[in-house]
Amino acid sequence: MKTKRQRIEGMLYREVHFRTEGIIDEDERRVKISISSETPVTRRSFFSDPWVEVLGHKRGEPNLARMNSGASVHYNHSRTRTDRIGVVESVKLVTVKDGQRAEGKEKMRRLEGVVRISKREDVDDIWTDIVDGVLRNVSVGYTVDERKLTRESGTGEPDEFRITSWTPMEVSFVDIPADPSVGVGRNEQGELQYRVLEIEPEKETQKMFRYDANGNPLPDTPEARAAILAGTATKEDGSPYVPSDEVRAACKAAPAPAPVVPIAAPAATAVDEDALRAEGVQAEQTRVKEINAIFEPFGDTHETIRAAAVADPKQTVEDARQKLLVELGKDSAPGQAGDALRIESGEAGAEKFVRAAGLALELRAGTISDEDRKTFDNSFGGFSLIELARHALTIENINTSQMSRMELVGRAFTSSDFPLILANQANKSMLKGYDEAPETWNVWAQTGNLTDFKVASRVNLSTFNDLDLVSEDGEYKYGQFSENGETIQLATYGKLFAISRQAIINDDLGMFTRIPSSMGRAASRTVGNIAYGVITSNPLMSDGLALFSGTAIGTDHGNLNIGGAAAISAVSVGFARQGMARQTDSAANAVGLNIRPSYLIVPMALEDTARVLMASEFDPADGTNNNRAPNPARGTLQVVTDARLDADSSTRWYESAGQQFDTIEVAFLDGNQAPTLEQQAGWAIDGTEFKVRIDVAAAPMDYRTWQRNDGA
Repeated sequence: MKTKRQRIEGMLYREVHFRTEGIIDEDERRVKISISSETPVTRRSFFSDPWVEVLGHKRGEPNLARMNSGASVHYNHSRTRTDRIGVVESVKLVTVKDGQRAEGKEKMRRLEGVVRISKREDVDDIWTDIVDGVLRNVSVGYTVDERKLTRESGTGEPDEFRITSWTPMEVSFVDIPADPSVGVGRNEQGELQYRVLEIEPEKETQKMFRYDANGNPLPDTPEARAAILAGTATKEDGSPYVPSDEVRAACKAAPAPAPVVPIAAPAATAVDEDALRAEGVQAEQTRVKEINAIFEPFGDTHETIRAAAVADPKQTVEDARQKLLVELGKDSAPGQAGDALRIESGEAGAEKFVRAAGLALELRAGTISDEDRKTFDNSFGGFSLIELARHALTIENINTSQMSRMELVGRAFTSSDFPLILANQANKSMLKGYDEAPETWNVWAQTGNLTDFKVASRVNLSTFNDLDLVSEDGEYKYGQFSENGETIQLATYGKLFAISRQAIINDDLGMFTRIPSSMGRAASRTVGNIAYGVITSNPLMSDGLALFSGTAIGTDHGNLNIGGAAAISAVSVGFARQGMARQTDSAANAVGLNIRPSYLIVPMALEDTARVLMASEFDPADGTNNNRAPNPARGTLQVVTDARLDADSSTRWYESAGQQFDTIEVAFLDGNQAPTLEQQAGWAIDGTEFKVRIDVAAAPMDYRTWQRNDGA
């Protein structure tokens, strides 16, 4: 039997449809929507077998604290400012019976809510489509905390799991459901975004808790009371639970259950005064430690404020942080540093923080643009990575005073915009490395565009017939084309790399710059390897002949060692030029196509020889007449060198036509030549994982535009 308890890492999505009749308040821009139901759906993941999911809607299965705290409404799950179009006002569990909505215990359960759409001008068109019933697909993004196996098929069919603990994160109005075949589980690019993880028994914590209407744990079991007294209990939304004095006393005395806070009634226990004193000492030590951590990046600059905060036991960690922020921003002009440093909760504060903190990291990493440098006031320049993580959690109204550094960083990766800041920096470093990598294939190769991963044909038409003489009463005759085609097919190349929480704690920004930059250079190098690999591998073309074949004009492809294998010279370069010019089309419509080479492509070993030949006024090979014989090859070709050719042969050289002709095509998915960087919270490691990939292919389009000489 398979393990029955698992969690799912990553965001998942479900789409539903809604009707517009009687559920829209146009004045307030409120919409009643159905968010999710227990309809079984099939999911597929790269990391696991397909499975059937039943999203549990019993009371206690969905965690609605985030939704009912004002979760955001998006357009097509985009987190940009312009696509953040509204807010969730309320969400509740309902049941449906005979087509009617009703509170109760009927089997057809669903999640319904009311969302309010922004009245911004740039959202007007979306609101119009919602009212008109044009935009009617709703998708909810959610995380899965626990699932249980309810049916193991054993027949090759997918097993069925019930999601017994899950958290809705956001709601989106979407144009097209992410995966029409199953309706769930994919993003717009069709990539699966989640991973199945086993829950180890020792990691099953706090499942004995029940919660009241405010999300507070009910101390109605010995385990719950012990956790409350130990300070390890959490609310239903996962945030730390700070019990009132009454609740703490009730836990110690363990009276009979009360109406609001029901408590089991074992025998009363005496108050442990020593434990209370130890708890107070521990809390004070934690407070001092967290305050010192806030001021640590600034050295002794603000020692007076730090010492006063430590000495006053009434000052909380948040009080100390706020005083530091006020001190840092006191000389800032309105609308600049003060705005960036002021802790604001909600979307506006998060957006300001993401931009300001991102620019601070770019300045430290050297990737900031000249335009941003002119207007940037470096408000967060003194913040370490862990302080940025703490600030990100503060904006989300998450109390970090009781968190260790490792716990703080882990929470920042899952509950704030901190991963977005790091991913943006890593992406810019990767693209910088990609752009700065020295490559030469783009000098002579054509670039193309492919829209999918199917085999694509590139059809080349032969030359049109020569025009006929037409007499006064003569008729025009139709010319003829013949065609031949080559094929090309995309492939994906990629790599994973991980960055640990320790790198954040150690403030090692280089991990987010050096590694992504190296991956960017690796992506660029991969494209070059593929492009030059076409030349050196001498592949077969659609006519069954190798790209380079035929040592005489008119035989096979007639582009290999024309005039004999020889070192680079005015004579050998001239023979290759003549071989290219005398190529004919497949229908023999032309005696000679007169294609002229533009590039002399050589290994590094022949670079000096090639450049001397192209630059010399007189023929370097001439040994008579005091070396005064004219050099007919001077300036006729642009020299391109690449070390990949040395690995194949240090004597072999090539002539290629210009990019206006069909030579070798290097194609990218949708024309995107830059690699893509994706991020997810790490599970196998304590940190975050990145994936770099690029979709590229290369293939020869025509042999007539190439000449190869194996050299001497």
